[in-house]
Amino acid sequence: MSTTTAPAETLPASIDECLTALEAALLYALRGWCVFPVGKNKRPRIAKEDGGNGFRDATTDLAQIRAWWTTFPDAQIGVAADMSGLLGIDLDQRPAEGKDGIATFAAWRGLNSDGADLVAATPSGGRHLIYARPAGATISNLEGIDTAGRSSQKTGVDTRSDGYFIAPSPASPGREWIIGEPVPAAELSP
Repeated sequence: MSTTTAPAETLPASIDECLTALEAALLYALRGWCVFPVGKNKRPRIAKEDGGNGFRDATTDLAQIRAWWTTFPDAQIGVAADMSGLLGIDLDQRPAEGKDGIATFAAWRGLNSDGADLVAATPSGGRHLIYARPAGATISNLEGIDTAGRSSQKTGVDTRSDGYFIAPSPASPGREWIIGEPVPAAELSP
């Protein structure tokens, strides 16, 4: 995985200023985040029959990112958490399913005590809390985790570590950074 040091075009200073998903994908890559194109269905756009390996195709290679977003200009941006040195906590808001990840997480940790330097709003009203992945930690993707780290389908709190999350971009209406600006993983709190 290599990052080209200088993009061919002039890019905005922040993700919020990006006009295209390509610009946002390039900015994430320049911050060391490994990205790949994702469809509206939240699935990788590179088909297995075309040699795709899901989120494991993620890269910071700017030429590859340009090629992908030339082919899929409206693709959302998937970020491979582990490859990027990140850990995501996904707080789902699905009242019809009995899931209120924000309230559950606040009850566990105390309101506004999550310590995340980077928080994104999701289209469902949920949140993605992004942290630096603790060095040497083995953290699996879990859905509906409880306070003991076990899977419990009703909590609405998921981990995204050995997988990916969808990052805010112009291709993802309803997703936006509400706390912080994406930075290299080394600059985030673990």
